[in-house]
Amino acid sequence: MKANKYFITIISIIITVFSAYAQSPSDFRVVPNSTEDGVIITKYTGRLATVQIPFQIEEMPVKEIGAQAFAGNRTIANIRIPNTITAIGDEAFALCGRLRAVAIPSSVTSIGKNAFEYTGIISATLSKNLASIGEGAFYNCTQLRTIEIPEGVTVIPNSAFGACASLTEVRLPSTIQTIEEHAFQACMSLTAVIIPRTVERINFGRNAFGGCTNLNPASKARLKQLGYE
Repeated sequence: MKANKYFITIISIIITVFSAYAQSPSDFRVVPNSTEDGVIITKYTGRLATVQIPFQIEEMPVKEIGAQAFAGNRTIANIRIPNTITAIGDEAFALCGRLRAVAIPSSVTSIGKNAFEYTGIISATLSKNLASIGEGAFYNCTQLRTIEIPEGVTVIPNSAFGACASLTEVRLPSTIQTIEEHAFQACMSLTAVIIPRTVERINFGRNAFGGCTNLNPASKARLKQLGYE
């Protein structure tokens, strides 16, 4: 009798865990992409804390996360993105306040405007093949602590990491050419901006680092050397 109860308990636990992570394709609304060789997620309707985006929906590869597809979701804490995804649209995850971690696979080449603004992200791993980041992409992610911009990115756009109050360290690539206005404004905890020695000049927008009052002397000197006033 005890053995049966033990077995039933184990099965119940397995079912509970599986249910927490099981993902149904019916939770996603999709449309064909422009080349009709895949689909774009336009809306997520599920309520799971950990979301695994499927590789395929309706027998077509999932190529993009569309504009506002997950915006305002109040349950997602972790998102798992497959390596079929090439683009994350404008405001795709905006206002997902419980979202804590995101790993963006190497297949992704662009992140849209305000894609992750006002989320609770603590850590973000960016695609090594990322080419462009939209304006305000990580704006007001107040829990984000460090960020490394991958090689290939040439521009940090307007307000991309503005008001990230917990951000302490930024690593920029050797390909960086422009840091637009307000890109890191009001990052009050920022102490270190690490820039490869091979970078000789950066075009800085107004207040690119405005309000970053805790930058260490080495970072201040390097930014000044590169043209930041």
